[in-house]
Amino acid sequence: MIVMEAAVNTDAWLPIELVRVELINVGLAAALFFFCLGLSFWRALNDHEHPVYWRTAAVLIWVGVVTIAFAGSRPDVWTILLNAGWFMLLAGMAATLLRVGVTICQHLYAGAAKTSGTPSGRMRS
Repeated sequence: MIVMEAAVNTDAWLPIELVRVELINVGLAAALFFFCLGLSFWRALNDHEHPVYWRTAAVLIWVGVVTIAFAGSRPDVWTILLNAGWFMLLAGMAATLLRVGVTICQHLYAGAAKTSGTPSGRMRS
């Protein structure tokens, strides 16, 4: 009955502009989360140069998600576990984004080093 009254009474609802902003924020956060989750898992399986790094990042994200899901059911009892889950999740996402940034910088620097001096990138003799 209370839910029906809240659905019918639109006075307490947020203005549509704020709802759009909140939906955009939630969508961007979800996109960032799934990007980090998918990329770290994919790189953990396919990267031969840094497999331990990517596996650690993937494990941090997965363990963080499972911990949040487990501790979120009883937040009054599992406050420390819930905070630890959020910390692991954010640490795994930060590790993934950090490595992506380093990889992009390495590719940009390697590309700039190849083409410095001559248009073709080859040394003249």
